[in-house]
Amino acid sequence: MQYNFGVIHTGDAVAPPTPTLPLPESVPPRPGLRNLPRPVPHTFVGREEELELLDEAVRQHSGGSAQVVTQAVSGLGGVGKSTLALRWAHRRRASHPAVWWINAETPDSLTESFAQLTRRLNPGTELGALSSPVLAEWGLAWAETHPGALLIFDNATGPEELAGSLARLERSNCLITSRRTHGWHAVTGVSPLHLGVLAPWASAELLRRVSGSEDPVVETLAEVLGHLPLALEHAGAHIRRTAISHSTYMERFHAQAEHLLDVNGHGDPHGITVARTWRLTLDTLADRCAAALPLLRMLAWLAPVGIPRTLPAAAVRNPGEADEALAALADFSMITLTGESIAVHRLVQALSRTPGPGDPHRSPTAIADARNRAVATLVESFPEGDPVVDVAIWPRCRALAPHIEAFIAHCAPERGSLAVADLCSVAAQFFRGQGQFSRAVALTTWAYTSCLGNLGSVHPATLDARHDLARAHREAGDLEHAVALYERNLADRERVLGPHHPDTISARRNLAGAYRENGDLAQAIPLNEQVLADRERLLGPEHAQTLVARNSLALAYQAAGEPLRAVPLHERNLTVCERSFGPRHPETLNSLSNLADAYQEAGDPERALPLHEQTLAASEEVLGPRHPRTILYRSSLALAYQAAGDLERALPLFERTLTDREQVLGPDHPRTAIARANLATACRDAVTGETPSPRTP
Repeated sequence: MQYNFGVIHTGDAVAPPTPTLPLPESVPPRPGLRNLPRPVPHTFVGREEELELLDEAVRQHSGGSAQVVTQAVSGLGGVGKSTLALRWAHRRRASHPAVWWINAETPDSLTESFAQLTRRLNPGTELGALSSPVLAEWGLAWAETHPGALLIFDNATGPEELAGSLARLERSNCLITSRRTHGWHAVTGVSPLHLGVLAPWASAELLRRVSGSEDPVVETLAEVLGHLPLALEHAGAHIRRTAISHSTYMERFHAQAEHLLDVNGHGDPHGITVARTWRLTLDTLADRCAAALPLLRMLAWLAPVGIPRTLPAAAVRNPGEADEALAALADFSMITLTGESIAVHRLVQALSRTPGPGDPHRSPTAIADARNRAVATLVESFPEGDPVVDVAIWPRCRALAPHIEAFIAHCAPERGSLAVADLCSVAAQFFRGQGQFSRAVALTTWAYTSCLGNLGSVHPATLDARHDLARAHREAGDLEHAVALYERNLADRERVLGPHHPDTISARRNLAGAYRENGDLAQAIPLNEQVLADRERLLGPEHAQTLVARNSLALAYQAAGEPLRAVPLHERNLTVCERSFGPRHPETLNSLSNLADAYQEAGDPERALPLHEQTLAASEEVLGPRHPRTILYRSSLALAYQAAGDLERALPLFERTLTDREQVLGPDHPRTAIARANLATACRDAVTGETPSPRTP
């Protein structure tokens, strides 16, 4: 193509001649025709597998003397796409007659990059009279007519913007970096190489190299920063520049994440930062899909991985709109999307839930709305039923519980609400049932702190939250804390509601139970006797709460070594349950099991064994053979057989109890550990002939 328009006469004025460019195909590559923007940094670490994949792509597409490949590399902003491309380009530069780096972020930058190629190939020619589009067309035509050139299109907005250029560069090697994940196959013929964060070892090594420090917490800080190269480089540079420790940086990051994500580690106020890297993506998403950013802000309050796809659907209310928003976020690598779940980089989350001055996507109102939406969605999504014994809802509870924990980790208790406290309560019940007591304590502590600070010490919700916290401590074996909380609850109930209010009586029963478990039977028995008397007087002898009180007193008597005082109480409860609920109701079976235990403790196995057998048989039919209560009843029967010296019948039941608990509750559940210990003891007794001592079923 020639650009020679001669001399133009306009009246008395003569325009300067337009410069003439030779045909592009006639201009050979100049030696050393490269414009790679910088050397490969000495901090480059890892990514050998990705570099090999790029080399493999070239080998697979080789043909004759010309190696032709068009490959895209996609990923989250700051994940190191450009650095990977730079490393590969330096590694391959000797294999190509020309290596040209193209800024493909905008149409203007793309045009200017090709125009610069034209200027480099035509030294000494005055090209000022030619516009950048004219120069760019010549540069593109030159690349089109010189096979084997390596062109790196960096930070491309999407395949649509490059489709025209790539169609003309079929004999060139093109490497593209972009935050866009989808759509590249249509213009490149191959799926993009999606670049994830660094491996933990490489992440820690990068942080060491940039910071110049071997601080022992480097691995922890790398994990906190989500192994994102740009964040690691900024953190390392900031640590080196300010001479602070990794621990200090980590403390500041937890307190001021938004500030550190928006500060360049080298101190350059105009340098690229994590926040600025993502701002362009957020602007684009806001234009393309109105629901995308509100959904991203909501996802920021959840755990970074394993987010069920049902949560966005519940939050947006329109499944199609939710799917479209998720697809848009995945297109720009702001999330990782599968058919079942969603993952969001933890730094994307940190920025999305932190107000940013002047950032329309992170206004305090928008973030507060997202926080409230996250709570409402979690509340709505948590399944109905008893999370302790309802096995059918366990998978959903297990999927949602980490996101409730993540929410309270990001939300200060003073910003909490009754809805969050209630959510913590039901999730804590699930954890208690799974034997994960420390997680239950953490949830109930947050709920109690929130209610105490927002509602005061004697608000009903605060008293309920204190009860939940006491129960969590009690089941975790921390009876000292549990008793103190129960005592305070009883005192507050008596002062606010009076000594005979139903809630006061319940608080008294809870304290009595904690006293019993703590071995303080001198206080437990009188309190239980008072509770039973109050409930019989106020509610009647057959009310459900009266049955609970009667059972609690019986257990206190048994703990005091007086099972004969407990037997009549259990017999009364069984009679009432059979009449009220029927002989096969779960509550009737529970009463039957309690009576069998009392008979056994009273030294009456002839009455105990038939009741244990009856309980197990009915529970297998009513609740199923692997229901937690059925497994408990099977363990009780095994212990009863063992106590009667019948190890032949006891051992198979102990073995099945262990197998079922491992499969239903998991190998690390406390009740699984009990089953394992019981089986081991029974096996020992079978060898030694020792008489077993009472144990927990």
